[in-house]
Amino acid sequence: MSLTYKNPMKSAFTFAVIASVCVAQAQQSPSQARIEAGLEKLRGESQLYLYVEGSETIGSVTNRYKTHLYWQVAELPSQRATTKFQLLQVHENAPGGPLLLQRIVGNGDTVWNYDHQAKEYSALQYGGYGSARPAKYTQNLLQFITSTSTGQAAWATKLLREIHTMGDTTQRSWMPGVQPYELPDGSTPDPLWSDRVYSGTPTVDHVMYNGSPRRSIVFELEEDSDTSAYRLSNLFFTERGRVGNKDRMVEWKLTPFKGIAFDEKNFAPYTYAETRGWRPRAASARVGS
Repeated sequence: MSLTYKNPMKSAFTFAVIASVCVAQAQQSPSQARIEAGLEKLRGESQLYLYVEGSETIGSVTNRYKTHLYWQVAELPSQRATTKFQLLQVHENAPGGPLLLQRIVGNGDTVWNYDHQAKEYSALQYGGYGSARPAKYTQNLLQFITSTSTGQAAWATKLLREIHTMGDTTQRSWMPGVQPYELPDGSTPDPLWSDRVYSGTPTVDHVMYNGSPRRSIVFELEEDSDTSAYRLSNLFFTERGRVGNKDRMVEWKLTPFKGIAFDEKNFAPYTYAETRGWRPRAASARVGS
C-alpha cells in the first residue's frame, strides 16, 4: 500500500506506525489508520479523563451540556486487575442551575447507571465473583457503558471503547459509507458550521469525516514532541437537522487528558439513602452472561 501525506516533514517514526496499522487493517484507508495510530497513544494510559463541552440548539433555544468521563486501570497489591469508571453528564443552563442528568459508575466489580431525571437505575456485575476476573472483564464494562450512555456522552464512551478495542473487526468508520480525509495546513471552516475553524500546522493535523449537510466529525492529531508520534488532542462533532418546523444543530468538542490524579470517591456508587425512592430498571445481572 502506498501512503502519501500532505506534509513531507512528518517523521519516519510516525509513517512506520501508520504503515504497520495499514498492514494489520488492510481494508482501512490511510486516514483511518492515522486516527487509529492517534488513539493508540491513549490506550496505554492507566488514567484517562475525557472532557466534552457542547450545545444543542433548536430554533432560538440553546441548551449547553458537559460530560466528564474518568477511566482508571490499576493492578492491586494482590495483582488483581481493576478497571474503574465514572461518567457525569450535566445540563449546564437548566432552569435553576446546572443539572446532573446521568451518572454511570463502575467500582471494579459492579457498574451502575443512574438516570437522574427519571429517578431510575440499573446495575450489572462485570468483575466476576470471588478473586477471578471474567475473560472479557474490561470489554464487559465497555459494552455496558456504551449501551447505556446518552447524548454527547454516548460519543465519548464510543471513543473510549475504540481506544481499548483496537484491532476488533467491528471497529471501522465513525461515519459508515464516508471515507475520512486529511485537511491541509492553514484554516479550514467546518462544512456545517463556519464559526468552527480547524487550524492545521506542521505539528497539528485534522482528519475529517464530511457527511454534509447532516454531520461532520473531525479528529485533531497533535505531534508528541517526546516521541514524534501523533496522538488525539481533540475530537469535534457537528450535526444539523430538523425538529418539527425548527432547525436543530448539535455541536461539541471532546478533549482527552492524561496524568490526572483521581479521587477514589469518583468510583463510589450512591448509598441507599441517596437513591431512596428510585426505581430499578431491571434486575441486577452479570454483564456478558
